[in-house]
Amino acid sequence: MNKAIFVMAAATLVATSALANEAMLKCRALPEASKRLACYDAIDVRLDVRAPAAPITSAAKVAAPATAAASRVAPAVTPLPPAAEFGLAPKQTAVGVDKIETTIKGRLESWQQGSRIRLANGQLWQVTDDSRGICDCVDRKVVVTRGAFGTYFLEIEGKNNSPRVKRLE
Repeated sequence: MNKAIFVMAAATLVATSALANEAMLKCRALPEASKRLACYDAIDVRLDVRAPAAPITSAAKVAAPATAAASRVAPAVTPLPPAAEFGLAPKQTAVGVDKIETTIKGRLESWQQGSRIRLANGQLWQVTDDSRGICDCVDRKVVVTRGAFGTYFLEIEGKNNSPRVKRLE
C-alpha cells in the first residue's frame, strides 16, 4: 500500500516537473528579453503550470505601445491585514493569526444554533453547533479563537461555554 502511494506521488511529481520544464523551454525559446521575462512571469510557481503569456505582435506595439507594456505588468494588489481575513473561507484564511479580540456590537441576550452575532470590528459570525447560552450583555468582550480542522470558537467574557462559529462577513 505504502509503495503504491509512493509510486503515485513520484509519478505526479515527474509529470508536474515535465509540464514546468515544457513551459520553461517555451519561454527560453523566445528571442526578445521582455517577451521571455513576461513568459517566465506567467508560469505558476505552485506546480500548476499556466500557459505562457501571449506574445505581443509588432502591430500591437505600433498601435498602442503603452497598452502593450501595461498588459504585461501585474496589477498592484494591496493585501488585507491578517486580522481582516481571520475566519473567512480557507483560500482567504489569515496566516499567522490564531485569535482576535474585540467586543460584541450592542446587546446579546442569548444564542443558539443559527444565531448571528455582529462584532464591533464589523465581522458577522454564526453559531454552528447546538450550544445554547443566555448572556443578556451589552458590548461584552469576546475572543474568537481558531480550533482544529478550520473551526472557530467564540469565547464570551464571563461565560464558561464557547459556541462553535463560522464567519459570514
